[in-house]
Amino acid sequence: MAADPATNPRITVVTPSFNQAAYIEATILSVLGQRYPNLEYFVYDGGSTDGSVEIIKRYAPELAGWVSQKDEGQSDAINRAFERSTGDILCWLNSDDLHWPHTLREVARSLAGRIDQPIVISGGCIIFHENENRGGILAPAPHDPERLKRCDYVVQPSTFWTRAAWNQVGKLDQSQHYAFDWDWFLRAVPICRFETVPAILSSYRIHSQHKSSGGENKRRLEIEGVLGRMGQVEHLALYRWLARREDLWPSLSRFGHLRRSGFPVFAALGFAPRLWTVAARHRMDDVVDAFNML
Repeated sequence: MAADPATNPRITVVTPSFNQAAYIEATILSVLGQRYPNLEYFVYDGGSTDGSVEIIKRYAPELAGWVSQKDEGQSDAINRAFERSTGDILCWLNSDDLHWPHTLREVARSLAGRIDQPIVISGGCIIFHENENRGGILAPAPHDPERLKRCDYVVQPSTFWTRAAWNQVGKLDQSQHYAFDWDWFLRAVPICRFETVPAILSSYRIHSQHKSSGGENKRRLEIEGVLGRMGQVEHLALYRWLARREDLWPSLSRFGHLRRSGFPVFAALGFAPRLWTVAARHRMDDVVDAFNML
């Protein structure tokens, strides 16, 4: 029986990947295993040589399409997949992250009857460090256009948008390799309605080959470019200063964890005395936002 598009609108999921054989099967299964009745799933591999292709081939009958060929980067792969797509709701899920068993149905329920409108929705996320006994829950942050100019707080693997949003905002900027999702969300602000969903929609894996933890100067230069375009001169200076102060990073990580756990600023600072002089000069939540972009 065909899925009813009124209650189960077509959802397109795209997984870009390159040499992620250790993780990609779990990612694929987290999408296909939901058995959402109106799924369109593409896997775009950048020409992996580590056995990824053999894994993708196992699931080819359940995919809307897949390729394995050299591309111009992650944003290029995602754009090309979306060009082929026919979904009413879109997202991408990187090949080391996971969806939850209820994710696609929760997204469909949240956008039911509104798929013709430009809407972006985000849910919560479980962040975990591979091979380490630590992690945490990241709740979706309330939409704040001014904060978004300073920090990419949108949790990408838990974020979905309507085709109306994609068509009006446009493609990802393929000149960027690290900040293209942040750039797209910023371009979406004047066009789209941003909403949060009170549910965990993904798990975000941090590991030694994790792309967002790498990139070094190239990644930082892209972030600095976005901050500069947004006119965030003071925040850009703070970001550059923190990049040189690695001695403060453990204290900032502790402070940020306490803030996410509900501690007021003054209480969290009590456990991070090394930040007291920083707090005298800066708003601490702004400092944490800058730190989280490093």
